[in-house]
Amino acid sequence: MREPRIIYFYELTNSAVEVFLLRPVMDPLDNYLNEIKTQFIKHKGLIENSIHQINEKQFFHQMDEASNSIAILVKHLSGNLISRWSKFLTSDGEKPDRNRDAEFIIAESDTKNEQETD
Repeated sequence: MREPRIIYFYELTNSAVEVFLLRPVMDPLDNYLNEIKTQFIKHKGLIENSIHQINEKQFFHQMDEASNSIAILVKHLSGNLISRWSKFLTSDGEKPDRNRDAEFIIAESDTKNEQETD
């Protein structure tokens, strides 16, 4: 992250220069990036706290055939974020190595703890 710009005010009095520091001024882009980071951390914390309140059975429970479990939603959201934010400066959107369909299948090896750490 870039350092905030500092604006100085110069005043000439009796042949001397007095320097006053007005205040650091944040670049609008820095403000925006800081806000995105703050909101991301806030929402990540809300999700993590919610998941910690449920047990393994609740995490994988599907209400019916047409619904997704919390585990599937977390797996899919994780795949989406990894795809969207990987190499985001050089390529846009879905990455060719993403297997989206596999995100909707719970494998024998999937655990609540594994989903929390991904």
